[in-house]
Amino acid sequence: MASNLLPLILFFFLLLSSAPFLAFSSEPLNAEVEALIAIRQGLVDPHGVLSNWDEDSVDPCSWAMVTCSAHNLVIGLGAPSQGLSGTLSSRIANLTNLEQVLLQNNNITGWLPPELGSLPRLQTLDLSNNRFSGRVPDTLGHLSTLRYLRLNNNSLSGAFPSSLAKIPQLSFLDLSYNNLTGPVPRFPTRTFNIVGNPMICGNSSSSHAGECATVVAPVTVPFPLDSTPSSSNSTKPPLDWQTRKRIAVGTARGLLYLHEQCDPKIIHRDVKAANVLLDECHEAVVGDFGLAKLLDHGDSHVTTAVRGTVGHIAPEYLSTGQSSEKTDVFGFGILLLELVTGQRALEVGKGSGVIQHQKGVMLDWVRKVHQEKMHDLLVDQDLGPHYDRIEVAEMVQVALLCTQFQPSHRPRMSEVVRMLEGDGLAEKWEANHRPETTVAPHELGYDHRNDSNGSVFFNDFHDNDSSLSSDEVRSIDMVEEMELSGPR
Repeated sequence: MASNLLPLILFFFLLLSSAPFLAFSSEPLNAEVEALIAIRQGLVDPHGVLSNWDEDSVDPCSWAMVTCSAHNLVIGLGAPSQGLSGTLSSRIANLTNLEQVLLQNNNITGWLPPELGSLPRLQTLDLSNNRFSGRVPDTLGHLSTLRYLRLNNNSLSGAFPSSLAKIPQLSFLDLSYNNLTGPVPRFPTRTFNIVGNPMICGNSSSSHAGECATVVAPVTVPFPLDSTPSSSNSTKPPLDWQTRKRIAVGTARGLLYLHEQCDPKIIHRDVKAANVLLDECHEAVVGDFGLAKLLDHGDSHVTTAVRGTVGHIAPEYLSTGQSSEKTDVFGFGILLLELVTGQRALEVGKGSGVIQHQKGVMLDWVRKVHQEKMHDLLVDQDLGPHYDRIEVAEMVQVALLCTQFQPSHRPRMSEVVRMLEGDGLAEKWEANHRPETTVAPHELGYDHRNDSNGSVFFNDFHDNDSSLSSDEVRSIDMVEEMELSGPR
């Protein structure tokens, strides 16, 4: 009997002695190991850089691309430029001690996990130069310790998350070259880049509060009038008339967006050919926002230093330092004349019986040519006969409306866009040629002359302008197109 019990006793002894090992093997893996394995499973690793990530391990601190603290906690995940693709697992949020995530220069796709916003110690997040899409998660605004955020060169879209402006320690933010839209909140960040988002309204790329960064620049080719396409030195073929029309409408839409669809609105303050950029299809984008100003709707801005380009500066800005969206409208009107003539503002009319450097001559001459319906004198000779005379006359009309002396008489950019697209020009022209639209000749010290219908257009400068000394007036008369600079 005893001999029969012996095997049974031995069995129970072995069973009891192995219980701790069975219990140990059934315990769940380290939470950080589980999270890292989930991340590896979501990624495609063509070069095997994550091959030593062992799901049976209890200590990931020896794994490649993983950094641990002195207490063996995962604080860094870095695999830049490793050819990784696939998606980023939301399980990354379980690495609650992460301070740094560096996955830039890969081919990772999919949405940014909203769970990234639950990493309480994260200081650096660099997911730039990947193929992420979808929205920037609002939850990133919860990263109270984040200092460095790079999401540039992806395919992110949707509205700019205002929550990012609430990250208290954020000192570097790069969201450039995505497809973000809408207004950008004011940021306390020292370095801030949103270039290359075609439909975004921006704040500042530096610490200068209230100024505007380069907001849109998904293009590489300057507008050819920057180097005067009709010049014999130009190596580029002249733009045909249809392309010039498209540039006019595209630029007008860009200014419309800045003036009426951004909050706060943006006043460019230096609208000219050199600041219009073209893509390979000659679609226009307004660029170079170095002089731009963010304003609340309905406000204007007064400065003690006039900045801009001679020949494009509105009279009220030159005399009082006051700028508004109508300042940009004036500059756009000059730009339209540059498109028609193929010449810079200070060169328009030269060689056409107009005395060079005579003050106030350019717009008077254009108005006279328009009244006499001699538009062939205006049109860029490089166009030859290949333009529509009616369309030229209409563009000149829009230009003259935009360059009226009184800012209140100039159209808004929304009206300009409609007129360039063939809607409402005749009505606007007639309304602005009624006698009640005239301006007293003594206003602001400028010389301006009425046409036969009583409308008034700005003459660039006047000898008796109290805002300029005689030396300054003479300097402006004789100078080629130049920048006026000053403290911002």
